[in-house]
Amino acid sequence: ERFNKYLQGVTKSSGSGQAAEGEEKKEYFSNGMWPASHGYLTETNMLQWCEEHLGSFEGVDDELIADSDYTQPLYAWQLFSVLGEGRINAILRRFYGHVFADHNLWFRDAFVSTTTKEHAIANQAALWIDAFGGGKRYKGGFHRVSKLHALVKEHITLRAACRWMELIRLTLDQSDLGKDPRVREVIDDFIETHMRKYGKQFDFDASVLRMRGSGPGCPYDEGSFQMG
Repeated sequence: ERFNKYLQGVTKSSGSGQAAEGEEKKEYFSNGMWPASHGYLTETNMLQWCEEHLGSFEGVDDELIADSDYTQPLYAWQLFSVLGEGRINAILRRFYGHVFADHNLWFRDAFVSTTTKEHAIANQAALWIDAFGGGKRYKGGFHRVSKLHALVKEHITLRAACRWMELIRLTLDQSDLGKDPRVREVIDDFIETHMRKYGKQFDFDASVLRMRGSGPGCPYDEGSFQMG
């Protein structure tokens, strides 16, 4: 099949969308605009997105508060204003619940051997909150991200990226993302954009990775881990 070479050693998830045994049920949070401010990552996140998508830094809304008109664009650096800290923490707690319980031991052990579940949740939540416009939560910015990745670079492969993306996709399917219909697409794009950056950094072809559409990890593709 088309993507089999990327999927070797990866067993399929159920795709049922139900919480794993012992996992907390879906949480719901209040809606509304959350106060936003620049963090250590926010401006770099803006610049990287503009470079990746437009090749220019002009004509993009650099406000951190999302436009309440759903017909207008939403950007990753405005996500905190519509999600809030509670939702972001809940998303990542659910995600690392999947990671630390994954039946693919080669993937799970890459995390178990280098960090704890609680530390992974706190670290990733701080990164997302900071990048999404929630203030200075991730001291060191992307330099800190690069240093952490350098310590575990042997684990950052295309196969691992495929599995990571499937589990975050499954997590987002199961999570409360609020009432704004633009949020899911923006999170998906944020993840794909950074995966392409990591592909360049760690020498794997991230162009085949998709949160939606066609590619490994996508629930709508015959090569998906979720199929069957």
